[in-house]
Amino acid sequence: MILITTIHDPYMKLINDIRLYAPIINEIFEETYICISDKTGKIITDICTNNYSNVKVIRKKGAADARRNVLKFAISKIKIDQKIMYCDFDRVITWLKLYPKELIEVINRFDGNFDKDYLVVGRTEKAFDTHPSSWKDTEIITNKMSALAFEIENLDITAGASIFTLSAGKSIAKLSKHSHTDCEWPKIICDNSGIIGEIKVDGLSYIEINRANTISDIQEYYQRLVLSEKITSILLDI
Repeated sequence: MILITTIHDPYMKLINDIRLYAPIINEIFEETYICISDKTGKIITDICTNNYSNVKVIRKKGAADARRNVLKFAISKIKIDQKIMYCDFDRVITWLKLYPKELIEVINRFDGNFDKDYLVVGRTEKAFDTHPSSWKDTEIITNKMSALAFEIENLDITAGASIFTLSAGKSIAKLSKHSHTDCEWPKIICDNSGIIGEIKVDGLSYIEINRANTISDIQEYYQRLVLSEKITSILLDI
């Protein structure tokens, strides 16, 4: 399985974990493609360049742009039909810290027999409950709307991870343009008669490295509400 991922870490809080887990990531994935924002500390970029074959520095223009960039970067080089996992890099690290066996099991399970075009990798109730209240309270709405749109009960679409075929990846790369990709990517596949599925894992839990910034509770709630509106707007073609 191919891993595609993005890093935006201007304060270099992931530096030790990137060093520590690079050999493991290289061992469990066939290839890793990373796009790193130009605002990320140069030391992290150098570490990644020294440990991975496919690293690209991109301008910081938001998560959706970074995800599109790394997807296009990967499919421009992949020559055979392989399964692709997208997962935010801090989520990969968290997964390896907490539930490494589960990640390997997921890779082995879906690298071969894959009866879906696009698989949303969501969180178990246990994993979801580890997140801050501002995330949970707003993502419940996002996930409810997504479940209704894709007709998948208890869908968790906001965990920042998915698995899909190379063909699905090419369709997404061609058509993706929305401000947020969480709902857009599976919608592209669904609109083109693809099959959407979901699994839930413990590994997409929340630990401190997953926190984006430090702001007041009310600011955090507001930002998460705005994020929810932007993610779900694609469901109404807004």
